[in-house]
Amino acid sequence: DRTEDRELSAESYNALEEALEKQMKARIEDRELAVESYRMLEEALQQQLQDWREDNELAAERCNKLEEACEQEVKDRTEDSELAVESHMALEEALQQELQFWRSEHELVAERHKKLEEAL
Repeated sequence: DRTEDRELSAESYNALEEALEKQMKARIEDRELAVESYRMLEEALQQQLQDWREDNELAAERCNKLEEACEQEVKDRTEDSELAVESHMALEEALQQELQFWRSEHELVAERHKKLEEAL
């Protein structure tokens, strides 16, 4: 009986040892898979971070160009406004001179008319 018990005990021990080895191998494989999974996730996150940095740099360049274009537009419009004011003032001065000329002409005509009436 004891031999039988020893054989059963040895078989149980061997079965238990095999089960523990399988369990350890499974845990090691699970850890290796987890490490690989984390490594892949880290690589994906690093790539995403790099993509965002590049996108931000492009956006910053576009913003700078747009800002420069806006500043140029303001400058151009300011110059156009200044030219328009100068042009308006020159036109106003020319019209004032022409008005003065015609007033003088009108006075001369009125004077001649008066002299003609007196002569008649």
